[in-house]
Amino acid sequence: ENVTFQIATLPSGGKLFDVSAAGVVGAEVTAVPKDLTAAAVRYVPNADAGGIPFDVFKYRTKSPAGAFSYKTGVVVSVRLVDDPPAATAVAVSANRAAASRVELAATQPLAETTASGALKYSISRLPARGVLYKAAAATGITTAGVAITSVPFDLNVTSSLVYVPSPPFGSGNGYDSFGYLARDGASFSNEGEVTVNVVASTCSESAPVAGTPGPPPGV
Repeated sequence: ENVTFQIATLPSGGKLFDVSAAGVVGAEVTAVPKDLTAAAVRYVPNADAGGIPFDVFKYRTKSPAGAFSYKTGVVVSVRLVDDPPAATAVAVSANRAAASRVELAATQPLAETTASGALKYSISRLPARGVLYKAAAATGITTAGVAITSVPFDLNVTSSLVYVPSPPFGSGNGYDSFGYLARDGASFSNEGEVTVNVVASTCSESAPVAGTPGPPPGV
């Protein structure tokens, strides 16, 4: 007896597409009940989602006389594939001859955040006109810790740095830059670039000029 197949319930974590007997993928199944062209569908999970098991949908058969079978469930398991984190371009405004705080930033797919744990950072390229330090204090404070003098340099879960321009001091947008990577335990991100824009100070950093000494202290 020839029967037809009908989707009875839709999946919640992906999409179904009708597939012909020749294997041609057709339109998405967006409403139920939906009679299928043949006895096949294609399942496409939502982006960055998965699990074992992950999703379920149901179908039933229909006889030529219009009689329906019981609904049967299809359990779908989706194995997650590691997606590397994405490093973010960062711009920092710094004062000439002064230390500035730098906060690195990267993103990772939501489904992998819990499984991979916290992102870890490393410096991949040093600045040409300044020195980097691991930040040694709470967010917003420019207390410098260990100087970063070679790459790659692992920061681990720390994403905070301190940048200090080197003499002779200059200023301007794009004054300096350095690179960093983020990793999630399985793969590395693209190289993120930190651009340092240095603002000219209101006073000169030139060497002092000798002159007539003032009175001694207390006079």
